[in-house]
Amino acid sequence: MKRTLLLTGLVLVLLFLTLPNGMVYGSNMDWLSQHAALAETIRDACREQGTLLPQVLPLGGGVNGFQFSYYGYLRPDILIGCLLPGVPMYRILIVYMCVGYLASVLLFDLFLRRELKSDAASFFGSVLFLCAACFFHTHRQVMFINYMPFFLSSLLILQSRCALLAEQHRRVGLAAVFLAVAYCNSFYYSIAMLAAVGWYSYRREGKKFWRGYLVTAAGSVGLAAILLVPSFFVILEHKRETAGALSVPLLLPKLNFLLYSSYGMGLTLLVLYLLFAGLRKKEYRADSLFYLLLISCGIGAWLLNGTLYARGKILVPFVPLFLLHGMRVFLAMWRGEMKWQIYPFLPMAVCLLFHIGSGDLLGMSLDFLLLAVFVAVMRATPMSGKAAALACLLLLPAPIVSFAAASFSEDYVSGEKLAQIEAAEHGSIAKTLGALAREQPLYRFDSLCDPLARANRLGEACFGIGKSAMYSSVTNQAYSDFYYDLMQTPVQINNQVAILPEENPFLLSFLGVRYLETTREKLPEGYEVIATEGGSLLAENPSVLPVAYTVPEGETISEKTFYGLDESARIAALMEQTVIGDSGKKTADEGQDAVKKQPESGSRMQPAVSETAPKFSGYEKSDALTITENEDGSLAITADEGASLTLFLEEEITDEILGIQFEVESDGKRAVVITINGRKNKLSADGAPYPNENHCFHYQLSGDENGSLKKIEISFSKGEYTLSDLRCASYEKSLLTEKRYVPAVGEETEGNELLSCRVQTEADGYFVTSIPRQRGMKLYIDGKETELLTVNTAFVGAKLSAGAHEITLCLTPPGLYIGCAISVLSAIGLLAAKKLI
Repeated sequence: MKRTLLLTGLVLVLLFLTLPNGMVYGSNMDWLSQHAALAETIRDACREQGTLLPQVLPLGGGVNGFQFSYYGYLRPDILIGCLLPGVPMYRILIVYMCVGYLASVLLFDLFLRRELKSDAASFFGSVLFLCAACFFHTHRQVMFINYMPFFLSSLLILQSRCALLAEQHRRVGLAAVFLAVAYCNSFYYSIAMLAAVGWYSYRREGKKFWRGYLVTAAGSVGLAAILLVPSFFVILEHKRETAGALSVPLLLPKLNFLLYSSYGMGLTLLVLYLLFAGLRKKEYRADSLFYLLLISCGIGAWLLNGTLYARGKILVPFVPLFLLHGMRVFLAMWRGEMKWQIYPFLPMAVCLLFHIGSGDLLGMSLDFLLLAVFVAVMRATPMSGKAAALACLLLLPAPIVSFAAASFSEDYVSGEKLAQIEAAEHGSIAKTLGALAREQPLYRFDSLCDPLARANRLGEACFGIGKSAMYSSVTNQAYSDFYYDLMQTPVQINNQVAILPEENPFLLSFLGVRYLETTREKLPEGYEVIATEGGSLLAENPSVLPVAYTVPEGETISEKTFYGLDESARIAALMEQTVIGDSGKKTADEGQDAVKKQPESGSRMQPAVSETAPKFSGYEKSDALTITENEDGSLAITADEGASLTLFLEEEITDEILGIQFEVESDGKRAVVITINGRKNKLSADGAPYPNENHCFHYQLSGDENGSLKKIEISFSKGEYTLSDLRCASYEKSLLTEKRYVPAVGEETEGNELLSCRVQTEADGYFVTSIPRQRGMKLYIDGKETELLTVNTAFVGAKLSAGAHEITLCLTPPGLYIGCAISVLSAIGLLAAKKLI
């Protein structure tokens, strides 16, 4: 009881000391924009659709709900949230993560005590465990460690024999249940967890471990199949490019997978020392070799990551096993069964050399020195001496400082900011929007106020209206390409995984974003303020396209013709006409340049786009900015903090939208951010986890709140980079209202319906939506399933005959029913296998 209270106290002290005053236990980055936001949205979807596995979510234009299963489907805290609808999910998430952290420490302490039969050694190992830097993610990427208490529970079950049943059978059925719950917390780690369980079982039981292990593994995967199978199919559908085998590092001399990094295991040199020391004794050699190979060779992490990439975060489930092995070696040397070794300091010194020039060198050197002093004391002091016990204190600063350094580096969410976000979801704007959504169901809502934090947030009052925005690791590539490449929307963050709106009037109009939360400074063309709350306002543009409508056959062009246009003309084509996939009827000759078509053929692009650059009357440049023209005409930029440039237009632009684009190249060491009239574009550094490769910056400028564009204000991030291929295009504002269409009449959706509506047409044509096309979709026209077409490069459409029609678009996630059947059969199988339970 005393050790439990002491460990609990240590956990609480660390949490208290590392959280700044006035801050919430969550990161401004992934925690706020993904985990806390999605927990709220998924809970609302569960309650709205009456299921724990929502098949569709109104984010990203309307998506397969399993694109977000990575963040919480069937996660215990969300299930608790469904029972407590009045409690904000971020509060439940914070409590869940902190309780999970404490439970992990206490379970690991029990695990060590059973293995080591030493209270002192198990307590010391538990302190090392609770100080592992990977627990930094209790307030950032929660799925990196939220599975840990359930994973440790499965290890504890496999560790002990069932005293109440047959002594020779492990409780693999119950272990499978806990592993399945662990997958529901974070199925990303399922392969790594199974690998860790497999190695642990093998080292305890030898070659006979296979029978029990296979039942445990198959049972756990089977029980969780209702989550895993549809998640697998949606990942397969939307997978990104993966790292090839040749790009996987064979040797990792810095050993970042093991040492200090919160994006690895986050352990210290003591564990590395014990791994090397274990090589000297046969009993520990196999474990030491296996673990050293795992942290020094990228192939292991690459395989555990499903061949996506070689990153140390996938090894976090092995933290308990690394520490178990390390404490076994430590205890053997403490008891005199092995000598305290000197030779491990040689490879550790080599590792130290590879850190020269990095920010870790000083802390790592101090860790090295303290460890060396400890080993020297232990070699010179009898085992029973007080000096030996006191020397153990030399081993504590490194893990404590490593944990604290990671936590202190966090950009925590302020309580004030979170309160503002929560208030916005239940404030007057949200209530106004909720009422409007019921009246206008075929339109969308987005936010330009902190779009990253708001991307996945809807709020219960606004749940009846969808968003074009989303932030998930599983993104529809065709939709992303449309959003960023065809519509030339600025990329605001380090990756293009997040779909974030910006002040792009063409994008907002095309995707049916009728309602927009924004500020006076960011009021796009065509929007008028209808409500205000604090510094935010709700704006409406009734002229945007609805989510569903019909167009006559004469108002279409083929994809081949569309892609034959230049970039600026493509935007005009999308705003004026409907692009039909090559499987549909072609209304223009193959390869014909659409801008040369006669007006009667349906093309109205020629007068709507001009690539004439505006003229400037003067400029103002800050002293922090240096611009040099190279021989090839490109511009070399050298910018310090506060670098800016203002260009004054010779004539105000009032009836046009000015498009600007240019290429950006840098050395990749730091990100490049260039903001023009409040619109931000970013080229990430090469070291970003998912580099956005955004080398072409796009901007659409449509003037101030009075509709006139008088100057162009540019700010530059610090660094040296090159700008080239500068191009401008002027679009007539009339493009925003040029498309000829008949709007659909929206009806209330149910269950897995993405859309339900009525249409009335006088001639044959096409049914068009701005809902991204995905597998599992079925379109019913007058109750009959109809062939789907891809329209406007990424969206759902269909051929439509003249007359009145009832239309429903449904999405059933591929693999959902198969996964459900497997889960039921697995549960029955485990219950029937009495010997295994």
